[in-house]
Amino acid sequence: MVPLLVVGILVLVIGFYLRQTSKGIEGDSRARISKIAGIVLIIASVIIGSLTTIPAGHRGVVIRFS
Repeated sequence: MVPLLVVGILVLVIGFYLRQTSKGIEGDSRARISKIAGIVLIIASVIIGSLTTIPAGHRGVVIRFS
């Protein structure tokens, strides 16, 4: 999931760069779309990275204190 996170950060940085250099409404909309896409990719990377498969014979949640 690290590649997805890196792509999300790059897209977010590109969005901020486009905002700085944009001229007109078309450039602003491209920057906004790029920033939203970057944030979505970062959030998706965190969510997908937190999921895992538990092997057979193992517990999914370790219970402490009996």
